Amino acid sequence: MDVHKAYDEVSHSAILAIMRCVGLPERVCTFVHRFLTQRTFAIRVAGNATGTFNSKRGVPQGSVLAPLLFNLAMLPLGWALAAISDVYYIIYADDITAWSVHNDLQRQESALQEALNTADEWCRCIGLTLSTDKTLYMSVANSWGRRRLVNTPIQLTLSGRPLTPALQLRILGVVITANGSAKAWIREIKQQAHQVLHLIRRISSKAGGARTKIARLLVRAVLQPRLIYSAQFQHLTVRDWARLECINREAMRVVTGLPRCTPIPILQEEAQLNTIDELIYQRRQARELKPSFLPPAADLAAYMGNPVSVSPPSIVSLPPWDHRQLTDNKPIGRLRNPVPRPTSTFRRHIEEADAALPTGSLVAYTDASCTDTQVVTSIVVPGHQNLCVNRLYLLRAPVPSVSAELLAIRDATKLVSAASASSSSFTIIRTDSTSAIKELRKVIYSV
Repeated sequence: MDVHKAYDEVSHSAILAIMRCVGLPERVCTFVHRFLTQRTFAIRVAGNATGTFNSKRGVPQGSVLAPLLFNLAMLPLGWALAAISDVYYIIYADDITAWSVHNDLQRQESALQEALNTADEWCRCIGLTLSTDKTLYMSVANSWGRRRLVNTPIQLTLSGRPLTPALQLRILGVVITANGSAKAWIREIKQQAHQVLHLIRRISSKAGGARTKIARLLVRAVLQPRLIYSAQFQHLTVRDWARLECINREAMRVVTGLPRCTPIPILQEEAQLNTIDELIYQRRQARELKPSFLPPAADLAAYMGNPVSVSPPSIVSLPPWDHRQLTDNKPIGRLRNPVPRPTSTFRRHIEEADAALPTGSLVAYTDASCTDTQVVTSIVVPGHQNLCVNRLYLLRAPVPSVSAELLAIRDATKLVSAASASSSSFTIIRTDSTSAIKELRKVIYSV
């Protein structure tokens, strides 16, 4: 079923009514109402505008909201078609496909006729009309089923006009024939592949400038998806598989530039392209596994009669707005001197400074780590095993990492100050947090 001028004729009031029916906020409905109605049109005759008017129908084509709003308008039609027994359906934009697989041909005819009447009535309710010229039907059957159709043919009508049966239909890009054969699609895809390979051959030639890598990418991006998309749904014979693989090998010759006398194993090794059988097997495996991880795909599989249990994902990925920065330290600027100073020089400076301290002085090293629920501080005093401690703090709310570093410095200050032998001794606390040092420089004194 094809809707005539779908995007131009859909009623604004129908879209707004369905939005309120599904429970969208009134604020969203008001925005969509202004988006649809606040548009003026004018007719020019000999370069002069005859006047402006506002349209009450149609959605702006080319806008992001247009497909979404049209799908909302078609949503109740899906509910109505789902209520019809022995009928399955797919709605993609303005293309409506309904089919029945009942064993009784009369039941198939009555179910499909009911689906046609339901779609016609709903389209009229929202200001649309089904095109009788583009609306077609087809009976797909084997030789025994075709003999049954000769005795009891299926006849459908739309708005009182009989529909023309077709021998071949294209549904979502897949060519379907009445006898289920893939020969018509093979002929079509062979011609398309010849044109695509001719273009890639010209691009990858010396005059074109593209190299083998670019030609391989073009084959994977342009040619192979066309072959795989329809082939995974076609009933292919051994001869059909051989024809598809011939197209794929021709693409390998275009990529590598090798002659036809090249052995197939060498050709595949040089081209670095998978065979059509391997690619279709991967695509089918992915399609079978998809309902196990995605609830919408599982619902679609259940609707088609193949219920699948959805397993929880092994890794929970957080959205970008839920990520929390674990540290707010800014990267230390590079030294102006391109040659970095040796680490041993800095270490020797620290050792000399520690040796110059008065007797009884203590040097403590602090570090901290934090999560959303706890902070762990660590204090190490070389030469004093009794002063090396780790402390755990439970949190009611997450804190920044600089707060955890300051907490570790505070613990070290209390611990080392209580253990100092005399008031004349020095206490040095070292930390690796630049942010904590900057915060401490802001404090003049403490109580």
